[in-house]
Amino acid sequence: MTSEPGIRFEYRRSRAPLRLALGGLSLVFLAVFAADIPLVLRFSIATVALVLAFYRQRHAADRAVRRVQWASDGNWTIDLATGREVAMELDTFRTFGSHVVLNLRSGNVAGPTLWLAGDNTDEATRRRLRMRLARIASGNPEKPPSL
Repeated sequence: MTSEPGIRFEYRRSRAPLRLALGGLSLVFLAVFAADIPLVLRFSIATVALVLAFYRQRHAADRAVRRVQWASDGNWTIDLATGREVAMELDTFRTFGSHVVLNLRSGNVAGPTLWLAGDNTDEATRRRLRMRLARIASGNPEKPPSL
């Protein structure tokens, strides 16, 4: 049996996590300003939440990722914006309908969280990823499930 081809794709940041973060931040503002606490405390909490959200978006680990490759042997290679290649491992993954979220790591250090949605990857790439991830989740990454 021949090995399956690797999956390689260019990575652009998805807007989905930003939209979720803005929705969550809106709920925080609504809760803080609806609470029965002093006005100074309301503005302090809202300011801290806003600063933390902007800091997280500015320093996101996936910002430097330009290209991702998942070889047929299971190794992940990330090409960074600096031109450096980094070997990573798949830590965890989630699929939400046609969306895929990959958490990578390098040794004991957490790597980027890659959100693959309709706005940054094509459907064929996400489908191939979901199929390979399903084989991993079933506990048999070597051989495809028999029909």
